[in-house]
Amino acid sequence: MTVGYTNTPILSIIQNLNGINTGLIDGAYRGPGLRRRINFSVTNATIREILWKLSKQTGMTIRLATEFNHGRSCSFLAEVPNEDGSFAYTNAVLSPSGKTGLSDDSKVVMLRFQKALRSGQWPAALSLCSTNVRAKATEYGTVESFFKTVLPLQQFVDLQDFPVCGSKYKGGIDGEPINFRCFLRRSVDWVWSIDKTDNGWLVDFQTEPLAVWEKAKKIEEARRWKKEWDARQKDLDAKVANVGTRLTSAVGTQFVQGAFMPLRLELVNHGSTVLWYDDQQVGVNSSLTVADSEGHPVPYDGGSFQTVGAFRPIQPGQSVVLFDNFDLNRQYPVRRAGDYSVQFSGKGLALGDKIDGDPPDARPTCSTNRFPSNVLRIRVN
Repeated sequence: MTVGYTNTPILSIIQNLNGINTGLIDGAYRGPGLRRRINFSVTNATIREILWKLSKQTGMTIRLATEFNHGRSCSFLAEVPNEDGSFAYTNAVLSPSGKTGLSDDSKVVMLRFQKALRSGQWPAALSLCSTNVRAKATEYGTVESFFKTVLPLQQFVDLQDFPVCGSKYKGGIDGEPINFRCFLRRSVDWVWSIDKTDNGWLVDFQTEPLAVWEKAKKIEEARRWKKEWDARQKDLDAKVANVGTRLTSAVGTQFVQGAFMPLRLELVNHGSTVLWYDDQQVGVNSSLTVADSEGHPVPYDGGSFQTVGAFRPIQPGQSVVLFDNFDLNRQYPVRRAGDYSVQFSGKGLALGDKIDGDPPDARPTCSTNRFPSNVLRIRVN
C-alpha cells in the first residue's frame, strides 16, 4: 500500500483496507459547500467498494474526478464537513494493488535524488534531473540556491514514500512504464514527475521560484473555482426562478392587539425540477420583516435559536408548509393599533439541487438567492 501524507480520518481507514495503493492530498480546497459537477461512475468493483466504505466510515461525500490506467485507478474529490459548518475538500488517488506505485527502477532513481538533496550533494542531484531543469539551474549563482528556491526542499527530503497521482505506460497498462507523476500536500498541490528517457529515468518539476509559483497557482485555483461557482449558480438560477414563498393567515387580516395572530408560510415550486429545501430557521431568528403604516420597523423580540434540520425534496408543482399557526405577536410584539405590513424575508430558507450522480444522502448545492414572500397587509385593532 502507498499512502500520501494527510491528517484527515481517511488515512486511518485506508490503512485498514487491504489490496489498494492510495495517494492523498488533504485540504486541497476549502469553501462553504462549494463542489464540482462531476460524474460518479467507477467501473472497477474493488474501487467502488473502497469508495463506498470511505463514504460510510467518514461521513464524507465522494465525487469521482477522473479514471485512468484503463479504468483500474481513479482520482476523486471528497467533501469533508468541518465542525464550523464549512467543508474541506480532499483529493485522493485510488488504485487496486499492482502497477500503481513507482516501478522499481524509477524508485531507485527517485531515492538517489532524495538522498543527494538530503546530504547536500547538489550537482549529483542535478545530474538526475531533466534537461529543462538542468538548463534552468544555470540561471542561478549555485545549484544549491536553485534547489532551495524552487523545491519544497525539507518536505521533499522527509518523504517516506512517493505517492503517485498519475502514470503512463507504453502501449497501455500492461506495457512498459514511461512516466509517473507524484505530489506533495501543500496549500497548493506540488507535483513532479519522473520520466523514462534514452538516458534513463530523470526527475522533472516546475522551475519557477516556489513562492511565486504557489501564489500564481492559488490565484488560478481561485479563478477556476469562481468560474465553476458562477456556472453552478447560473444553472441554479434557472431552476429556482419559478419557486416562491406565500404568506397568509387562516383567520383573515384583522387582528386584536395582544391576541393570537396566526400566520402560515408555504414554499411553492412552479418549476419543472425537483429541488431540495431546508426550512429549519424560517420561523426564528428574525426571518420576518414587520413595519407599521409609516414604514417604521417592529423589532424582533424572539430571542436567538440554534436549530438542527435536514434537506427535503419539493416536487414540481408541489407546495409545502414551512410554518403554520405562527404567532406574530410572540416574536414581533405589536403594541399599537394600526395598519402593518408583514413579509417573510427569505432568511433561514436554503434551497438548491443535487449534482448529477450524487449519492442519496449528499448535501445539495444551494442557491445564493433569497425567496421573499408576498407582503401581507394586516390591521390591528
